[in-house]
Amino acid sequence: MRKRTWLLIALDNMMNTEWFFIDTHERGVIRLARFPVRGTIRTRVCRIAPGSRRAGVNVPALCHAFFGIPQKTALQGVCVVAGPGSFSAVRSGVLVGNLLARMVGCPLVGVSVSEGSDLSMLRAQLMAGDRPAVGYVAPVYEAEPNITC
Repeated sequence: MRKRTWLLIALDNMMNTEWFFIDTHERGVIRLARFPVRGTIRTRVCRIAPGSRRAGVNVPALCHAFFGIPQKTALQGVCVVAGPGSFSAVRSGVLVGNLLARMVGCPLVGVSVSEGSDLSMLRAQLMAGDRPAVGYVAPVYEAEPNITC
């Protein structure tokens, strides 16, 4: 009986695996999604006030609130929009995507803004394995950072 319960839980976890999607290319907007194997894509869009110092802090907090604590059995992979986009916005999203994939030990996929615009097609490609996993996603910026001394 005990083995059967463990097997049912393991099968349930395998059937409920999903990809996490993070898009922060647009300044002041964080777009998150969960791509389950079956069912509806769940999305959340959060807007951050212009000039807010908490923008970079909000990405991990929102991921945790939206996704909960990821477990290896439930997370199939992480997909992050690498850009092009605003320097700080893209940097924070790509950082969280890289860290999440590394911490959980799951595949990481980087996509461009245009590739991340159609979530249904992106989910189909991820589930079919048509997107190659990488060890690190590098951010792509619209312009050089404007840093003054």
